[in-house]
Amino acid sequence: MYALLLQASMTLYRGDPVQARARVEESLALCKEVSDTRGIAYVLVMRGFVALFQEEDTVSRSSFEESLTFSKKAGDRGGMALGLYGLGWLALRQGDDMRVRTRYEESLAILRKSDYSGISILCLDGLAGTAVTQRQFAWAARLWAAAETLHEVVSGPLPPVARITSEPAVASARVQMSEQAFAIAWAEGRAITLEHILATQGQETASTPALKGQLPYPDKLTAREVEVLRWVAQGLTDAQIAKGLIVSRHTVHTHVRSIHRKTRVTSRSGLAGYAFKHELV
Repeated sequence: MYALLLQASMTLYRGDPVQARARVEESLALCKEVSDTRGIAYVLVMRGFVALFQEEDTVSRSSFEESLTFSKKAGDRGGMALGLYGLGWLALRQGDDMRVRTRYEESLAILRKSDYSGISILCLDGLAGTAVTQRQFAWAARLWAAAETLHEVVSGPLPPVARITSEPAVASARVQMSEQAFAIAWAEGRAITLEHILATQGQETASTPALKGQLPYPDKLTAREVEVLRWVAQGLTDAQIAKGLIVSRHTVHTHVRSIHRKTRVTSRSGLAGYAFKHELV
C-alpha cells in the first residue's frame, strides 16, 4: 500500500494527477481494509495534494482535515503536522496569507516536540512559498537556506510533492531578485538560527541588495501582473504559469489579458520584448 502511495507521489510529480488519483484511491482502500489508521492519514494527505493540483479545493480541504482526524486518533504528531502543511498550501493557493502562516506555524510547533525533521523542511518550504506571494523574496531565500541546512542532517530525499511546490516558487524568487541578492540572503539563512529567521519576516538586512524591477512598474502594472509577465517572457504557457503560482488557469488568463490591455502589446512574443525593454527580467 505504501508502494502505491510512493507511485502516486511520483506520478503527480510527472504531471499526471488523474493517474496519481487512481493510485491514491487504491492505496486508501487497502489501508482501510486492514484498518491502518496511520496509513489512512498519510494517504489522505496525498489525496489532498492531488485534488489541489486538480483545482478541486473542496476535496482537497476535506482530505487534509480528515487526515488530521485520523492522525490525532493514531497519536501521530508527524501526520498531524503533514495535514496542517497541506492545509497551508491550500490556503496559499486561495490567497489567504494569514491562514497560510498560521497553519505552518501550528505545524512547526508540533514538530518542535517531535523528531520529524523532514516535515519541518516541508513547512519551511511552505512558509517560503508564502513569502514569495508577499514579495518578501529575501526572507523566502533565508527560509529555503534553513531548510537546506536541516536537510543536510536528514537521510533520504524529500518526497516528490515537495519539489512540485518548491521549484516554481524558487524560480519566481530568482527571477525577481538579482543573483547577488539571492546569494546573500541564502548565505544569511544558513548562518543564523531558524528562530531568528522566523522572527524577521519581511525584514531586509543591510547586506541585502535591492530587488530587480523596483516599483512603480510601467503602464500601471501591478506586482502580480509583473510576476506573470516575467513568466510569459520566459516562454511559459498559461497552464505552466498557473502551476507555478498555484492558481487557476482562469486567474492567469485574466492577468495576461490585463497586461495586454495596459501595455497595448497584442502578442506574447511582444510581451517578452516589452519585459526586456523595461528591464523587468
